[in-house]
Order: sequence, then C-alpha cells, then structure tokens
Amino acid sequence: AGAVELKIKQVVPARGPVGGGTDVTIEGGGFYQGFASGSTAAKRDTRIYFGGNEAGDFRIIDDDTLEVTAPPSAAGAADVTIRNPNGEAVCEGCFTYFVELQVTGMSPQTGPLEGGVEVELTGVGFGDELVVLFGERASPRVTLDGDRVARAVVPAAGQAGSVDVRAFNKNGSAELRRGFRHEEALSLLAVDPPYGPLAGGEVVALRGAGLAGVEEVLFGAAAAVAVPIDEATLEVTVPAAATSGPVDVSVRAGSRTATLPAGFVYFDYEATGLSVAGLWPTHGRAEGGERVLVVGTGLDAVSEVRFGAAASAPASQGPNVLEVSTPPGAPNTTAEVALFDGSAEGRLAGGFHYNLRVDSVSPAQGSSRGGEQITIDGEGFAEGLEVFVGALPAQQVTLVSPTRLRATTPPGSGGASGVRVREAADPLNEDVLPDGFTFTDPLMVGRISPEVGAIAGGTYVTALGTGFEPGVIVEIGGSPLKDMRVLDGNTIIGRTPPGAVGAADVVVRMGEERDETPGGFTYYDPTLADGGSSGGPINGTLNVTVLASGGYGAGLPGATVMLGSDPATPFQGRTDRNGQITFSDPSLVKAQTVTVFKEDYLTFTVARQESRNLTVFLSTTGDAGGGVGPPGFSTGSQAAIISGRVTGFKLPRPLRSGETAVAEVWVAPSSVYSTPPTGWMASPQVRDARGERWRITQDGGTYSVFASKGLRAVYAVFGILEHRTQKFTPVLLGVRRGVMADSAEPAVDKDIVLDVHLDASVPITVESAPMIEQTLRPALNETYAWLELGGEGVIPLGKATSEEPQLVLSGLPRLDGSNFVFLNRSSRFGGTPESHCFRKQLGDLSAGVTIGPMLGLLRIVEPGLGRSFSGTISWRLGQGPPADLARLTLSYMSATNYSTLWQVVLPGAETSVSLPPNVMEILEAGGENGKLFLSFTAVRAPRFDYHHWSYSHFSLTSWTCWTNGSVELPL
Repeated sequence: AGAVELKIKQVVPARGPVGGGTDVTIEGGGFYQGFASGSTAAKRDTRIYFGGNEAGDFRIIDDDTLEVTAPPSAAGAADVTIRNPNGEAVCEGCFTYFVELQVTGMSPQTGPLEGGVEVELTGVGFGDELVVLFGERASPRVTLDGDRVARAVVPAAGQAGSVDVRAFNKNGSAELRRGFRHEEALSLLAVDPPYGPLAGGEVVALRGAGLAGVEEVLFGAAAAVAVPIDEATLEVTVPAAATSGPVDVSVRAGSRTATLPAGFVYFDYEATGLSVAGLWPTHGRAEGGERVLVVGTGLDAVSEVRFGAAASAPASQGPNVLEVSTPPGAPNTTAEVALFDGSAEGRLAGGFHYNLRVDSVSPAQGSSRGGEQITIDGEGFAEGLEVFVGALPAQQVTLVSPTRLRATTPPGSGGASGVRVREAADPLNEDVLPDGFTFTDPLMVGRISPEVGAIAGGTYVTALGTGFEPGVIVEIGGSPLKDMRVLDGNTIIGRTPPGAVGAADVVVRMGEERDETPGGFTYYDPTLADGGSSGGPINGTLNVTVLASGGYGAGLPGATVMLGSDPATPFQGRTDRNGQITFSDPSLVKAQTVTVFKEDYLTFTVARQESRNLTVFLSTTGDAGGGVGPPGFSTGSQAAIISGRVTGFKLPRPLRSGETAVAEVWVAPSSVYSTPPTGWMASPQVRDARGERWRITQDGGTYSVFASKGLRAVYAVFGILEHRTQKFTPVLLGVRRGVMADSAEPAVDKDIVLDVHLDASVPITVESAPMIEQTLRPALNETYAWLELGGEGVIPLGKATSEEPQLVLSGLPRLDGSNFVFLNRSSRFGGTPESHCFRKQLGDLSAGVTIGPMLGLLRIVEPGLGRSFSGTISWRLGQGPPADLARLTLSYMSATNYSTLWQVVLPGAETSVSLPPNVMEILEAGGENGKLFLSFTAVRAPRFDYHHWSYSHFSLTSWTCWTNGSVELPL
C-alpha cells in the first residue's frame, strides 16, 4: 500500500442539487491498484466525501474511474475527497451544490383566455431570472416573494384547454403537466333572435362562452328558464315584460356574472302605427356595413332609415322587425335612428354608437419588460379610454388629440399581442388592432438539459431561455449546436458539438446580444477501461466506445455502430477518431440491441443495453481471442528451485506385490483455475523431462522442484502406487508453507513432514443435477475438492464421479469446511455441453456438502436437425435456475481460414438472437463449403447487475456457476 498515487483528475458533473442524488463520475487513479485485487475488494477500504458528508452509494469501475451518488449537502462549493490505503486525494471546490428549482403547487389553476390572472406558485429554488411558461407563452410579469413563492401573470391564450406550466432558471426546471386550464370567460355575445313580444314565451338562444354552468338568467329584472346546450349556447324561454323597449340580458354562474347591455328588445304585438322600440346591435364600426335589426311596430311600410343624416334602405322588413345595413359614420359618435314610411316617422334617440377606431401603434415592437412609450393613432379618441397591450393594461394613458393616444406598455409575453382601446364607461365602444404590438424578450439562456454529455458530441439537448428567434446561435464550449431548431421564443433543441473533457460555457448570441451560463454543460469521456456497461438509464442518450482489442485500449475509428436489426435504421453511424459515437433522441428510452462491426474485425452485439454508456473491444477476425475482453499481458519468469527432504512415511498396512510407497511433491498451484477441470497440471513425463525429483520412494528422500518467483507452498502426498494400473491411493499429506522462491537464490532445506491423514470422507449432493434431454439420462457428475492456502495457492485433493446426484469424496484431511473449495462438473459423457458450480461450506463437513443449484445443459432449438441456417439461433437450458449473463460466439471455418465472426453479450434469460445483416452477408458469400461453429456460455455471478456488466464478468474468477457448450451449425 502507498506505492500507487491516489489522485482525482475531474468530477463530472461538477454541480448538483442540495438534496443529493446526482450521479457523479470521478476520474483519477489509484482507486484499487496497490492494495486490492480488484474493484470489489477495494470498496471495503474506500471512503468518499463531498464536503463533510460521506457518500455511501458508489461503485469502482476500474483503477481510474468510479461512479458515486452525491450525498445531500448545503448550497455552495464542496471539496471531493477520496481515502483508501493509497492515501487521500482532495479536489478542492470541485462540486457545487445548488437549490434546485422545484414547483410543488399553483393557485388558481384556471383563468380566462384573455389572461391577466395572477397565479401563485410555491416551491423552492425561485431566484433571479425565473421564467414561467404557460404552454408556449411566457408570463408577462413574474414577481418573487423569497425563494419559495413566485407570482406570475397568466398570458393570453389562443384557445381554451389545459396547458403545461414550466418554470426555469439557471438552477433547474420544473413542470406541472396540464397545470393550468384556459377557460372561455363567462360572456354573452348575442341573443338569437334579439327581439320578442311583451307576452314572452318565445324560445331564444343565448350565444357566448362558459354558459354550461349558468345558474340564473335575467331579462331586465325578470328571471327566465334556461336549458344549457353546451359551453357556448343556452336555450331560454323569454319572460313577459310590461313595456316595450330594450332590456339588459344577464347570466350568473356562481360568483361570476356577464351582461349584454340592451341585448333583447320587447315590442307590443298589438300596437298599430309606426314606432321604434330598439335595435341590435347597438354598436358597430365607423366604416359602416353592420347588419342591424330594428324592432318596433308598423315597420313593414318603412322606406328609409337614417343614422343621423346618413340614409340607408331596408334590406328586409316585416311588421315588427326591419333589417338594415349601417352607413358610414364618425368614429366614437352616437347617431339618432329615424324611420320614414312616407306619412309617419319613428325615432330612437342615441340608438346606434359608431365605435372608436385604432389604426396603428408606433413603435410596433418593444421589450417584454414593459415601460416603453407607444403612440396609438386612430379616430374617435376621448378622455376615459383604457388601453390593453396583451393581457395587461397599459399605464399612463394620455389623450393627445382625437386621433392620438400615448401610453406606457405593460410587461408582456414574447411575441405579437393585440392592442385594445375601449371606453371605460361603455366597454362595447372598443376596437382591437390584432398583433398590433410585438414584445421582444431579452436574450437569455437559463438552462440546458441534460447538463452532461459525451465528448463525441451528438447529445440531444433542450435549451430553455428567452428571446429565441430565427438567427439565434447557441454555442457550447465555443462551437455551435448541430441540427439546431428554434421551437418557440423560449425553447431550442439541437445536438452538442464534440468537446473536451470538463465544463464548457453555454453561450447564446443574436446580433449584438449575448448571454452566457458559465460551465453550463460538462463533457465527459464515457470509456470504461475494462469495457462493458455503465451509467444511469439510457433516457434518450446512448454513448458507445469501440476499442481495438490489440491496441492496448486505443479507440477504433471508422467502426459502424447500429441499434436494432433494421439496416435502414436512422440510429447507425461510424465512430470518430476516438472510437466513439453518441446516439441521442427522445425516443431512445427502452433497452437497445447494439451491434458493432468493421471490415477485418469480428462483429460484436450487446442485447438489451439499458445503461447510458457502453464500451466494447473488437479484435480482428483472425484473433483467437475473439474479442473476449480487453488486451492482456502474458508474463513469464525464470524458474526458481525449491528442494528439501520428505519425512514421515507411515503405511496403514503392509505393501502387497506390485505396490510401492511413494510421496509425490508438487508446488501448490496458484488457484483452482490452473488445475483440472478448468486448467492442467504437468504430467509425470513433463516433470521427468525437465529434471525434477518429485517422486520420492524413501523416507527422508530429497526432492527438487521448479517454481515461479514469489511466495510459494510445496506439498507432498504420500500413498500407495499400484504399478500395473498406476492407481495411486493417498494416505498422508505434508505441506511446507512460506517458501520464498527466487531464481537467483535456490530455496534449500525446505523439508516436508507427512503429518496430515487423508482419511476423511464427505457426502456430496448435487442440487438440480442436469439431465441430458436427448437421452433423458442423468448427466455425469464429477466433483472436485481443493485445500486453500490463501495467497500461496491451493492443493488439489482428487475427485469423485457418478451419474447419481449423491457422491462421496474420500481421501480428504480432517479440517473445518472453511479450508475447502468444491466444484461439481456435470456433462454429457465427460464432454460438452457441461455445467459447473462452485461451493464453499463453512463448519463441519461430515454432514455433507450441497453443490448447486446447477445451471441446465445447453440445447440448440433453432436451427433444428435437418434444417439449414436462416440467421436465427434459438436455444434453451435444461431445468435449473436462470443465468445472469450469457455470451455467444459464432466462428466460421473455410478450407483456408478459421475466424471468429460474431460475439453477443446478452442477459442470461434470453433464448434467441438473429445475426446482424453484415454477418449474414459474410456467410452467404462463403457459400456452403465452410463450417459454422457456435460456442455458448451462461453464468451466474454474485451481486451481478446486467446494467453494469464488464469484461471481467467473463472471467472464470467472477463465476459461481456456469454452463457452456459448442456445436456445429448447418449452413
């Protein structure tokens, strides 16, 4: 410990909310080398702190990378500290905590289409530059009451319905899905028809908005019976009236009311002679051309209608109703309406009002913050007028002349808004200039999401801000977004450019305007040195790194990466010079099948990839390694000599004819994997040939064996050798530990005393012992045992064989179970397919050891017997527990070449794969002259998580159980 430097190079991302939970990647070095054999062992001796708070949830990926979930902390910069036996590394102020914007509630949640209602939002993280969007329009005015309460004026909307409410600033964004509903305000627009006799009883339709909830209808002071039809229509039975003339029509829904002044005109059906009771509508445009209904008696003989001095002929008429088109009139004036029939006349003083008119607004554009003076030109302007620009009233309205007003704009929502001028005392006297004024938001970038992306670029991001218009430019780290689109004045989407590892500034520019979020986006390198899968869920982005297996971790440029199996998929491309590519799209939310290929390299597929980062190794098709894992190093050293005497020969019985007492001396193998059934030990012939004295036939005889450099143990097994059969029956065991082997200095006088009796037997039970499906016979079980010596290796203790699930291992020393490792191999007649399972059982072993449950044996389902290969491979495992992880390798042998074509990594529960199109093309080009071989391995590993698999999981040392097999597939 201490020989390796512990260091932190960078922390990504460099900021997160005070509540913790941010997934952080720390890059550096010395995370396990120098004190542990691997990342799992290193975790026990590692502590990580953000400020003074320890992070409990972390995973060491490799010696240079770890992933950690940031713990909660107070707002502000915090040091990131790692401690392990290599020392302590501190990155000062490398992580900044902020109060993340959250919206927890809003009231009220409904309002009129015209906007203008102020809502109160509650939450946390409300700070400067808070923007609140209702649908796609920003609130024209947001005021803060501390950092937990904000008040926002609702902008006008184009149509009724629910919209999302989004709030954002530089510290986050929050959304209330369908949080606000724009409703048609309770209003009355017309009565159809707008007239009727004094007796009442007529059924008329009230037109307007928000009428479905009306509880009361009044004609003047008289109540009417109403039947709601929909939001826009009420059917009403008109009540009787005492006198002719117009009455106001009003409705009430709860506390809301709406009135249509002079909306209905009563006439006396029995009266004779020319008279005018009223008309509708009472207001209209100065340009004339309005359709007006005049109500009274004796109207069928009228030949002329005058509005002031201007005459107009009736368009249609009857005894009580006459239709006429208004002539032009002076804006904001009231005209007497007079009717003539040649012998009589009827007059209605102040009967029709010509409305004021709005012609233009100058300037027609200004800041959404308001406070800018505008000039409104038109006609008919007078004292007592109100001006609305968008949802809010203008301030300081001043009458300059009958044709000009001045006013100060209120805050507004970015974009075009109507300008409405009306008489306060007579709201029907109004005019609206649609889109008469355009509010321009200040250019600001508040938030880019996600805030982290791979250095290859291509991450799909959404930038939220204000003042976004065509021509705006968004840059990350000095380079513009790719495929950028302005969705509205507050939203931009695009893909990140490539970048360097670390924080990058986010800048938005348009003309001379500029805004910046320093360090608003962080680039990271998603490469895993050991390969495999890491990071959180895909959630729209998948980063793939392709490394050359023979290139010592170098990126492989120009490799094709494809998602899914459709050759036409848009999710495909070639890796960059670093061997990386990013796929990013909102639709990427489910598990993906990732295939990587390049000419002269094997094809590699990962099924059901659900994590954000994937690193794969590609080897050339001629590489026997087949892309199994990252590049390795083979080391060798000159042999050291260990020698000494073996003493303690003691026979349990006299020797018989043809028998010899023999002690065999071995150097303890480094692990169980270097002995049968997964490895091998030197044969007597090999040992004799290299000059070892390893078979001792006399008590006190001298041995001399070879060993590799380091701390070793040598052991001797004494027993009886039967010459004819070469059967060796062990009797005693002797072990010499703590031998330091060195080629420069032979280890001499390392005597071995035979003092351990090998007379114990252990019953073995194989749980879920596999069956051979084709023959319905039990598989052959071979159970092995080893004595563990810690760092000095293991001692093989023989095996037992049976087709039954119960076996007995004999010739073991009488020791506690913690000293032993057991392995059962189940196979088809000693070949493949085969299944293995390790077991270590503590305590007394006399009651027996249970090994398993065993994984089932492999059986290929498709292609079936007699069927040619169509590109789909299906299989199943015999009865047993599910596997965690599986690997499938496809190799092709022609008359001149043998190459690995394709490898697949997939969850252990998967049972079928289809070859990628490029592999099928290779097979079709090769014709039927070659041979196709499939090898398959499925494993179980403790605490395995497929979302974070690595190439180390394909090492025997990671498995507790595994099943494998190989077959030739028909072409």
